[in-house]
Amino acid sequence: MITIMQGERFKLESAGNGAVYLLTDIGAGRDVFFQGDDALQFESELEMAEHRFPDELIDYVLSWLWDQCDYGSVSQPIQRAS
Repeated sequence: MITIMQGERFKLESAGNGAVYLLTDIGAGRDVFFQGDDALQFESELEMAEHRFPDELIDYVLSWLWDQCDYGSVSQPIQRAS
């Protein structure tokens, strides 16, 4: 995974040229993983948010997706490798 966006609160990672995404709420210790059709839907919503809020910071755009697109409600606690 490579980090494609990172703010103070949120981080967005991707792999496979957009085949998968991982959106992380750093402070809450939660993330949501997208692949397949879900990744395509997320990418579309991300592009829309970036277009809608061109002058906003990364955290604002990713927070909007987390809250308004309801990704926070399907997020899971981050699984740490032991």
